[in-house]
Amino acid sequence: MNGPVNAWIRSTDEGVQLTVTRDDETVLDRVPLGFSIDGIHLGTDAELVHVSDRTVRDRFTLRSGKSAGDHDYEHHESVHTFRAAGGVEWQVILRVGRDGVAIRYALPALDGTTRVTGDRTAVTLPAWSRSWVLDYQTWYETARFGVDTAELASGAYGLPFLTRLDGTTHLLITESGIDGRFAGAHVRAGEPEPPGGSDGSAPQGGRTLRFTLADDAVEVTRGVVTPWRVFLVGTLAELVSSLFVEELAPAVAPELADATWVRPGRAAWSWWSDFYSGAQQAKQRHFVDVAADLGWEHLLIDCGWEETWVPEIVAYASRRGIQVHLWTIWRDLNSPEGLRKLALWRSWGVAGIKVDFMESESKDRYRWYDTILTESARLGLMVNFHGSVIPRGWMRTFPQVIGYEAIRGAEYYVFFENQALTAAHNVIQPFTRNIVGAMDATPVAFGAAGRTTSDGHELGLSVAFECGITHFADHVDAYAARPVAARFLAELAPVWDETVLLAGDPDTHAVIGRRAGDRWFLGGIATGDARVIHVPLDRLGVGPDAQVWIVTDAPPAPYAPPTPDAPPATGLAETTTTAADGIDVAVARDGGFAAIVAPAGADVFRAAPRPHHPA
Repeated sequence: MNGPVNAWIRSTDEGVQLTVTRDDETVLDRVPLGFSIDGIHLGTDAELVHVSDRTVRDRFTLRSGKSAGDHDYEHHESVHTFRAAGGVEWQVILRVGRDGVAIRYALPALDGTTRVTGDRTAVTLPAWSRSWVLDYQTWYETARFGVDTAELASGAYGLPFLTRLDGTTHLLITESGIDGRFAGAHVRAGEPEPPGGSDGSAPQGGRTLRFTLADDAVEVTRGVVTPWRVFLVGTLAELVSSLFVEELAPAVAPELADATWVRPGRAAWSWWSDFYSGAQQAKQRHFVDVAADLGWEHLLIDCGWEETWVPEIVAYASRRGIQVHLWTIWRDLNSPEGLRKLALWRSWGVAGIKVDFMESESKDRYRWYDTILTESARLGLMVNFHGSVIPRGWMRTFPQVIGYEAIRGAEYYVFFENQALTAAHNVIQPFTRNIVGAMDATPVAFGAAGRTTSDGHELGLSVAFECGITHFADHVDAYAARPVAARFLAELAPVWDETVLLAGDPDTHAVIGRRAGDRWFLGGIATGDARVIHVPLDRLGVGPDAQVWIVTDAPPAPYAPPTPDAPPATGLAETTTTAADGIDVAVARDGGFAAIVAPAGADVFRAAPRPHHPA
């Protein structure tokens, strides 16, 4: 394989093992491979029967995400067939791409069914490494935090799991290509090795991560029996731009290949600022009006809506070019009768659904996902999953999936005022959760009680966080009351052509650049003291004369120097400059900024309200 990342599998006295290199330097070594089926341990006493190799080349189209459009890729695939001492044949399928490696397991000659009861795959991290993690929970809403790997406590951690291996090389562990044939997985640190023999590694405390299934046993049939276990390897910039998770996912069905009805964009959402507003049509009309004035594309009506007036608000919104999405609970769609509601809502003109509270990684719940994905695709409904699993490549297979929650987002200001979202938690997300797919964190919460982040930080989240449809948390009037913020959110592009990391580190700050046509939008978020952040712009290819409009934290009054217990910075300031060799942006404590970069001589500002169409 010609490329910076390479990998191979070998059978040793200690079992089947995986080695991964980057630029000829070992990144992962002696990773034990194998799994258990009904008391039979595969991987420790394995005879290599056959190895086949092929090159996988394909092209896919993304309707939303970090890089919408057409993408070509090439992987090297090798299939290693082993025979266990008891005669069972099993396989490790290895894929090597430009910026990652993935493995999955198969039972090519299984007669009938069996149960997968454990996974032997384990990664031991270097003692000197640092990791960014979250305590595992089936809906992924605990806070992410950084920790020196040597200090990582034993326990369960959710994916994706990020580790810095050296000054530049990072490892991100996640999954791809899951469906209702299997259960999801997470990793456990510092757990005893599974039954079936030694994996060849000495006890490493919290530094050894073992893949752990959501179900104690998963019934499987002949063929592939696990999703891809994915190991992204590279610099932070390479990981942030990577589409390896999507490359590994199944191809889109032919009938969805031209899903032009999928409409990325920006949404007004009233629930966060007014918990009972979902039951009030007049308030929804107001949100439609302001959203249309800002040029946005969508309205989400959360809990409380009634079918007696939804068709009317859908018709009203459509006259302003606004599409309506409805909130629902997963169990209300968990029967043939429940599923028929989707067709009813679509007949009203509803464009999409927000489905909530799945909160499970079980095979049974993934079978439910299969049903919703298939039916929503058939009806032409966009889907936003909340209380959900993390993305595992569905954006390629089912382009109508325009969002997942699976993050501790702005709703925590509503339910847990004493657990404000920290700037440190936010800064980690572009390097972890958002790498693997759309993230509906409902950003830009200016009115949050107990907020510790600055106004500039909140506005910067609108770019730093990516989702197929970005639902802005605050009341639309809160944006209208901040003209500079409203101007930026009106200009914000509905879909991205390209995403790059311009500066940052999971412990300090993140500056993300996203391109839409000939303009770049920048979102910067920081944690820690007020300071000046230098942002190189050479990766944008815009030239030194490009125009840069920056919205950042307003400078503090000279008579009020910042103190550790001071409230977050409020107020925004705008400046205009040129790209030169980069920009220097002053941010407040836990601050941030947003910016637009446009070619010299081009219009920086292009937004316009949506027109009124006749009834």
